[in-house]
Amino acid sequence: MPNKRYFDVQVHGYGGEIITQKITEAAYEWWEDHEDIFEYYTSAYDNEGVEELGFTIPKEYRFMDDTEGNHDQYFNLDSVVAQSWSSAEGGSYLTVDEMTEEGQLIDTVIDRIDLREHFNKFASDSSNYEITEEVVDMMWDKQEAYVQYYSVEKGTFFQAPLITEDGHVPVVDDFSFSFEDHVMDSLLESVKYKGELIDNDSGGDTNGKAFESQLLKYEP
Repeated sequence: MPNKRYFDVQVHGYGGEIITQKITEAAYEWWEDHEDIFEYYTSAYDNEGVEELGFTIPKEYRFMDDTEGNHDQYFNLDSVVAQSWSSAEGGSYLTVDEMTEEGQLIDTVIDRIDLREHFNKFASDSSNYEITEEVVDMMWDKQEAYVQYYSVEKGTFFQAPLITEDGHVPVVDDFSFSFEDHVMDSLLESVKYKGELIDNDSGGDTNGKAFESQLLKYEP
């Protein structure tokens, strides 16, 4: 008889949502000259919040306006070219709990392992840990101007059940992790166990901690 064992896999720590929005070259240049109010503008909740800046922003440079000319939130914007929500490469921890078939905790078999520290992202021979650059390559290849928004959060970003059929208790090196570089941070894209993709089942128990925004442009 197969010796099934049941586990709960979690990736937790810091991370959040990064959204990349394309803006015009003219807007980029204008905001470069007004960076002192840039983050106040991108974090404003509505028109009233923009007005509280006490500064008139020309309509053509208000890249957060909706189709009716009202200031909108970063997660509702047009011209979004990339969007991701997940655990951050520099703040991800792996915890694996053994569970009963009914979902009761038996024991923690991997306890809050710092993924970057364990795999050492500078080790070229580590096939279990990679940072890809598809988003960055897309942005720089187009040589356009962008704004990135980063809602920083803390909590559990990935959680999934795992069943082993041979009685094996997972160790850290059974897993592999792929992160995607989004310039402001690299976010977790996939988790595999012994080469097999694990779907994120119930990750999403996070709390907001900060909000950041940044102007970006390819500079040859």
